[in-house]
Amino acid sequence: MTKDNFESELPDGYELKLHIDAKDKKTAVIYIVLSFLPILVMLTAAILMIEYVRGWNTHGNILTSLITILVACAVCIAYIILHEITHGVTYKILTGAKLRFGLRWNVAFCGVPEIYVYRKAAKIAVLMPFIVFTVIFAGLTAGMYFVSDTAFLGAALIFGLHLGGCAGDLHVTYLLDHKFKDSKTLMRDTGPEQFFYVKTKKNNE
Repeated sequence: MTKDNFESELPDGYELKLHIDAKDKKTAVIYIVLSFLPILVMLTAAILMIEYVRGWNTHGNILTSLITILVACAVCIAYIILHEITHGVTYKILTGAKLRFGLRWNVAFCGVPEIYVYRKAAKIAVLMPFIVFTVIFAGLTAGMYFVSDTAFLGAALIFGLHLGGCAGDLHVTYLLDHKFKDSKTLMRDTGPEQFFYVKTKKNNE
């Protein structure tokens, strides 16, 4: 934890440049659409791999398939929780600030609404779940290919859910990489909302 990663109050000379609100209906719809695309892509890719690489195994046990599906659903629920905890742990390490967790109809979230986080630390905290769970689920999906068709499809579904669930995080990362390149950029993250602040030209001179 270092004070260099955040400000307790917005410093003089900063102005709000962009506000993203996942509670906004238009934004929510866009994120939901984007979240379903990776699921469709992953399931389609998994089906094509089974169909054209090795062929379907028609000797599967119905009970085993049902258990696999239930396990996949449980993993999906656990993942949503772990995703937000990963945000929280990263924010806690970088800032030590009080965390805010929550759940709305269209988004689970973790934020640090009482502080303003500098660009580098904000990017790390926002992107960390994507990095960690992409590695985990990529390995899981590859391994399940050799277990059974149902297990492979379940893992592909989870992987797709993960990638889709990172739509908002990747959008924020894109903005920090392309629109807010100044290291002095500050972001206030309430969880469902992100506020981006930049120093005015007058104060940069």
